[in-house]
Amino acid sequence: MTVTLAKGSNVLLADEAPGLTDVRVGIGWRADAGSTAIELDGLVSLVDDQPTGRLLLVHQVPNPDESLSAPLATGPPVGDAERLVVHLPSVPSSVARIAFGAAIYDASGRRQSFRSVRGCYIRVLDHANGVELARYTLEVETGSET
Repeated sequence: MTVTLAKGSNVLLADEAPGLTDVRVGIGWRADAGSTAIELDGLVSLVDDQPTGRLLLVHQVPNPDESLSAPLATGPPVGDAERLVVHLPSVPSSVARIAFGAAIYDASGRRQSFRSVRGCYIRVLDHANGVELARYTLEVETGSET
């Protein structure tokens, strides 16, 4: 059963899917009709015991020995336009939490904000069986967020 997350909430995936080793994160959205195409980038924040965490872009390869875990999306977003897979046993033991998010690519240059984004969601699935474990649906607050 999917846990529906509110802004600022979290979920302990080990409780939702004991033995979980690989999670797939999907991000989907659509632009307002008549709006310029909007491209969202997935973000991964690794929070560890250091005062500063690490922020990675979905298509950034954090380790030169690793390759991208999912193909780049092409064409208009349908379903999960951004996808990544996290192999949990490879996450350093110092990481206490992994947070997933989204940002508009070149928002200031394109003069775009989430005001024009509809149906935006971030979901976490068990990669082995495709079962959705958690979902966050974006609610635009002021419209100025990027």
